[in-house]
Amino acid sequence: MKPEQNEGRHDRRGATRRTLRYGVGLALLAGGALALTPVAGRAQLNALVDQLQQLGINPSQLQQQGIQPDGSAIPSGPRVPSTAPATVSTSTVGPAPSTVTPLPGSRIEGDYQRRLSGDITQFGYDVFAGGAVASQVISGAVSENYVIGIGDQIVVTLRGQVNQGINATVDREGRLILQDLPPIPAAGRAFGDLRREIETRVKENYVSTEAFVSLGDVRAISVTLTGEIGKPGTQTLTSFSTLVDALTAAGGIKKTGSLRSVMLIRQGQTKVIDLYGFLTGNAGDNDLLLQDGDRIAIPTIGRTVAVAGDVVRPGIFEMPADASGPLSVAEMLDYAGGPIRPAGNRFNLLRLDRNGQDQVQNLSGQTAVPVQTGDIIQVTLSQDLRVGSVSITGNVTVAGVRPLTSAPTLRALLSDPPILADDAYMPFGVIQTTDPNTRIRKFVPVNLGVALRGGGNIRLRDRDKLIVLSREDIRYLGSDDVQTMLAGIQPGAARSAAPDLSQNPQGASQTLSAILPPANDVASPRAGCLGLRSLAEAVRNDSTGRFRNARQTLQNDANALQVNRACPQIFDDLPDLLPFVIEHVVSLEGQVRVPGSYPIIPGTSLATVIDIAGGATVEADRGAIEVGYFSTLSPSNLSGSWRSVQSLGASTASVRLNPGDSIRVPQSAQLREEGTVTLAGEFTHPGRYVIRRGETLLQLIQRSGGYTSQAFTYGAVFTREAVRAQQQEGFERTAREIQAGLPQLVASQSDDSKNPAAALPAIQGLIQELKTIPAVGRIVIEADPTVLAARPELDFTLESGDKLTVPKRPLFVTVSGEVLNPGTVQYAGNHTADDYIDLAGGLTRAADEGRAFIVLPNGQAQPLDLSSWSYSSVKVAPGSVVIVPRDLNPFNLYTLAKDVGQVFSNLAVAAASLVVIGRNN
Repeated sequence: MKPEQNEGRHDRRGATRRTLRYGVGLALLAGGALALTPVAGRAQLNALVDQLQQLGINPSQLQQQGIQPDGSAIPSGPRVPSTAPATVSTSTVGPAPSTVTPLPGSRIEGDYQRRLSGDITQFGYDVFAGGAVASQVISGAVSENYVIGIGDQIVVTLRGQVNQGINATVDREGRLILQDLPPIPAAGRAFGDLRREIETRVKENYVSTEAFVSLGDVRAISVTLTGEIGKPGTQTLTSFSTLVDALTAAGGIKKTGSLRSVMLIRQGQTKVIDLYGFLTGNAGDNDLLLQDGDRIAIPTIGRTVAVAGDVVRPGIFEMPADASGPLSVAEMLDYAGGPIRPAGNRFNLLRLDRNGQDQVQNLSGQTAVPVQTGDIIQVTLSQDLRVGSVSITGNVTVAGVRPLTSAPTLRALLSDPPILADDAYMPFGVIQTTDPNTRIRKFVPVNLGVALRGGGNIRLRDRDKLIVLSREDIRYLGSDDVQTMLAGIQPGAARSAAPDLSQNPQGASQTLSAILPPANDVASPRAGCLGLRSLAEAVRNDSTGRFRNARQTLQNDANALQVNRACPQIFDDLPDLLPFVIEHVVSLEGQVRVPGSYPIIPGTSLATVIDIAGGATVEADRGAIEVGYFSTLSPSNLSGSWRSVQSLGASTASVRLNPGDSIRVPQSAQLREEGTVTLAGEFTHPGRYVIRRGETLLQLIQRSGGYTSQAFTYGAVFTREAVRAQQQEGFERTAREIQAGLPQLVASQSDDSKNPAAALPAIQGLIQELKTIPAVGRIVIEADPTVLAARPELDFTLESGDKLTVPKRPLFVTVSGEVLNPGTVQYAGNHTADDYIDLAGGLTRAADEGRAFIVLPNGQAQPLDLSSWSYSSVKVAPGSVVIVPRDLNPFNLYTLAKDVGQVFSNLAVAAASLVVIGRNN
């Protein structure tokens, strides 16, 4: 192509010719005029080859340029014979398939919609819209009346003396040329006539041979469409295409065009076709096969009448052009499929007067009235659909409508047959009824249990609806969404917003109008709960204290903000139900099996409320049930008190509650402590013991069977969790104080002969040890049962988590600190502390003799003055620990030495305790 482009610069005429040669062929393919599907017939391909060759285009050149319509290769050689079977199989020639989309609205529709104040569309136009496939694949036997034309393919199969298959195409002369037979005139003849002639000639020219004739690929035809059509112009179709196929291929008829006066022009003759026969399923000329050269003209739309309302097929209908007289309302209703209901309809006629204003006429069932252009027939209900019925919904076995005659009362509706599902909430049901005076739908609370027992029976009215709640629906009242909404806090931010209210005054006054989730916010699960939105609106508009009792009641539920539940479907179906139910709640907390908030009707007994909560637990104090009266309906004979104390029993049935009241079932005095006390080591029966409230150490030792013969009570280690926490806090506090005062202590040194920095490693090590060493929580006690019995003041009450470890009698003494060989040496009864230090190699140069001390097995510590001029002897018991601290004098940090001296003692006691406990675990 590149040389032709250069040549075109010097020869405009040559460029034009090349455009005709190549451009027309490309336009045919790109424009869809000759687009082929992958299953296109051979006859169509051959016809395409002929057209390209007439334009002087070699199909192989198009292949080299990559032009292949719809994935089908363009033939590059001569016409290809087909081997189609004896049945016809054709496919679409025309625009490529596309999705059918509704046509845009027209001005006619807009005018009718304004008059109706509702949507209505013109009938029938969307059927042809969207440029859908003009004709689907056709298979099966060909009609005997099919007219053969140029380009049709005839398949002849010979069987007998000669077995051969012949595929021949009607040439441009209208002839059919078969092997060994003279040319047969074919164009313009019926297929049945041609088939009989071929059979006759085969019998005449072949011996003992039969011919079987069928139609192969069919020819392509061109049809021109003009007027109010989507894509005016020429459409290339198959010879099997009908009028409907042509209209569909051309994008359908515009809404300004007529469906009842389509003109088919053939060889100078015009035939008017009414497409309503095709659209309504009646017989018509819509299946008329098209011929090559046909022209279809679409005139503008004629007179129209609209049928709207409760009809099968509402729409704007075109009046027939050749009607002998005006159609009636009944005939127009037939176009619309008739009313949906056979009776109970109201027929109104909207007719324009001379000023263009609608005048409404009630036809009163007279459907023989003739219609005029622009009329609107409106069909509506003359009265309610249902009369004499009640319905039931919610937690029931079979929801739906019941006849009022079989369920005139609430008891009859519930019991015949039993319809309440398992886990139905009996103390509070809701009847949605119509107020006879205001005709407003409202809720009425009922006690389903009382109704089933025959008490307080309620007569039902027409269109009443019974709503039965489940226990799961009731649990949603205690969810964080409901409670935070009542508090005026956005549900999605309830947990994070609460701590910030003290620091953000504006947050405390946040209004629900700014935090309600948008109605179209479907991403949030809470936004979809219509009941929650209805509650938010009610809380925001509440100026009468409607939810004051509910707030007080729900706040008594300590676990409310720890529960997050999905919104039940019943509150989505009936949004106003959730605020109504919340108005009627009472709170029940304490020692009941299912504490929470429960809706009740006024006058419900205390016994009923406790029963629906699962009853009182075994630890409940049944003689001190506290009832708080918050409702304005509470009894007035309480001597001015708003609280009373009741006993669980027969009297609770006489105590009446009202929505907003509060019930608390306290716990009875406990006889045992929560948790256990552990005895380890040399006990007869060591282990964990559940203790009674007020039980002492001596009593527990006696319960365990006492000590074994090897027990060393003087070395007993008693630990308590509360003391351990205090010691741990003390270690951490001391480490922080030393860390904070270290720079000041170092900077305060005035003796330049000393290096203050030399003390830093030792002090930093002490700080790290204080941060990491675990506290034991040891308390120095007397563990000898004999002493405890003789001196009761030494006995004490145990607490949960206490632990007593009694080791065996040790035969060692530990020496640690500033000695040459720290370690453990064997106990000798006549040795002093100085003797044990000598056994450990004696003191080092850094030892502080004046601050040495000993930790006795019971945890007590005593100082040891090892100076020769002030030596004092201390009795060393087996299991003791002798500690020789480091002399801090070289650092001149006297203040620091004074502060940390006690720390070393505490660390030594902790270390000694851990050794005893570790050896007995």
